[in-house]
Amino acid sequence: MLNRLYLCDVGGIFTRDGRRVRTNLLYRSSGLNPLRKSDRARLESLRLRHIVDLREPKVVRRQPDLFSTDTMTHLPVQLGAFESIKYRDVLMRRVNWDELAHPRLYADMLENNGDQICQFLNLLLDVSAPALVHCAVGKDRTGVFVSVLHLALGVPRDEVVKAYMVIKPHLNQHFPPSIRWLLKKTQVPELAYTVLPEYIEGMLDHVDEKYGDAENYLRAIGFGRARELREKFLENQKDLEGI
Repeated sequence: MLNRLYLCDVGGIFTRDGRRVRTNLLYRSSGLNPLRKSDRARLESLRLRHIVDLREPKVVRRQPDLFSTDTMTHLPVQLGAFESIKYRDVLMRRVNWDELAHPRLYADMLENNGDQICQFLNLLLDVSAPALVHCAVGKDRTGVFVSVLHLALGVPRDEVVKAYMVIKPHLNQHFPPSIRWLLKKTQVPELAYTVLPEYIEGMLDHVDEKYGDAENYLRAIGFGRARELREKFLENQKDLEGI
């Protein structure tokens, strides 16, 4: 949907105990269709081994990735009622956005897609890196999955929020103006074309309120390899001494 590829390394930020998330292991992006020549060159330079596509099947069939790697994983993530919205209903203002775009939207995504999140984290351990994860725009589903990874690694809350929000300047510049205008005209919530901190904060609140912490959430979805994940994704003290 974006008119220019968004691409970002999810590493480089620090955990609560002062360790840094390794770079060149996982990238996040917007959809890989279409791709400019320069975007393809950027992707090729990363020597990616694995791509995880979080889009729903009908979108994958309509707009298949235009870049492939050794391993391609389709891991469709449910967005609840958002998937059933019809453009005609939006144009006729028949959609109750207060019910759909509520601040706990991402919390619902956590609850409805625990199996997919567990699979994603296992894939990061079991399939060769570097890897890339993307959805259509790269902000909601991708943002939530990367945020869960950061939580699992011990990244503090404020840094999780910052990492989620880092896509905002790119969205402001490269989200198609005509579509943005139409969405605003039909009073669609801002979340449709940008990122807002209250949504990721609502997800973080949900984790704290229901599970107590990220460790308990991971156990609840059946992921028991948090230590392995930290060993793979966090630099050790010797690595940091060389910075």
